[in-house]
Amino acid sequence: MGGPKFRTRPEVDLVAELLRRDINMYRTRSFDDFMNEGINVNVYPAREAQRINDSLGHLLGFTHYNFEVWGDQEKAMQVRLTGAHQALVHCRARWVHVEAYLRYLPHRQRPDAAHAINRPRLQWEWWLANGKLFSFLTLPREIRDQIYIHTFGFTTEPYPTCKSRRLMGRFAGMQIQKPSVAFLRLNKQVSAEAVKVLYLYSTFVAAQTRVLARLLSKRYPQDSIRRLEIALSHQEFLRLFGFAHAGFAIYERQETAEALRQMKLDNLTLTFAAPSLTAVSQNLDGACQRVVVDWILEAAWPSVRGLFVTVAGYVKTAQKAKFETACGTVRAQISRWNRLRRALGLFEGTLPEYDQWLAEAEGDSEGGVSIVDLSKCANGYLSLTAKQEIPPVCRCRVLCTAEKWSADD
Repeated sequence: MGGPKFRTRPEVDLVAELLRRDINMYRTRSFDDFMNEGINVNVYPAREAQRINDSLGHLLGFTHYNFEVWGDQEKAMQVRLTGAHQALVHCRARWVHVEAYLRYLPHRQRPDAAHAINRPRLQWEWWLANGKLFSFLTLPREIRDQIYIHTFGFTTEPYPTCKSRRLMGRFAGMQIQKPSVAFLRLNKQVSAEAVKVLYLYSTFVAAQTRVLARLLSKRYPQDSIRRLEIALSHQEFLRLFGFAHAGFAIYERQETAEALRQMKLDNLTLTFAAPSLTAVSQNLDGACQRVVVDWILEAAWPSVRGLFVTVAGYVKTAQKAKFETACGTVRAQISRWNRLRRALGLFEGTLPEYDQWLAEAEGDSEGGVSIVDLSKCANGYLSLTAKQEIPPVCRCRVLCTAEKWSADD
């Protein structure tokens, strides 16, 4: 049997490692140097080089190295190792640091650096090469909020589906103009900050009643969303807010409509679809757009009065002005009511509390002086058109069609 076998230490060219380290540090020191192919230097021992060993006979490096510059021929240069473990090269009749040698090399810009479209990718390569990490959370909160706003955009369309719930989990059904939902899953702090900005500045667009119901079914979105747009068909609007008509199906007001009064909305937009000769319900086939919109606005009034409401889409100018003015009148009454509460040392009231106070005030309106004009609160909006036959026949001067639609007549 032979004696014990010991693992031999692999020889490492320390001098070459020091040279490569210094070259890489010089190249990554600035973005301009990183784009300079003229200092992309490869180092390896020259053929005539002699070994440099330590006191134990282990290899430290060699006396001469070939410096192969990109695009040029290789050049053999003498190298020595100092006691401070620095590699010096013999250049222009003196010993200098490798950085001084690199300064003498001609500048050659990378071909792809001339195009501005490549600059973000090249900057990212530079960051990877110099080992630096961009700490997003070190930015001021104001700048991070601006990044969140530009990342998500100003419109968010939720669409809760089984597939999206499987893929995105907590953030199921977030369809944003840019593919940035994954940004919400970066970490807990970024997620909390981004979600807050998303709810504050983005307009949530609900194009289906089931989407709206799911969106407002949870307390956090209901308390956090500040901008909401409801863009439904005429039939879905009537189902949402409730509607009754002789000979017409009776719809009870849905809980989703009641939830609107629990929200702290800065803006609620009701967007009406274009008039159509065909509809989901036969009762609305070829219906007059003016009449149906009036029905919807009157049905929506108990749920949205007091909110900052914008009426958009295919709606007459007179209808839009009348409804928005009525909502503004109620908001003024609520502001006066809240000023009285603050004068009495009470907190600012909510819309449900105002509704409860209004019901009690109407019941006790006999005698005394009311602090608000109740006649402007209870029935602040009445249809401009009476409930007609089903479906309502269009008697406008210009027929209510998408092609001939005019908001001014």
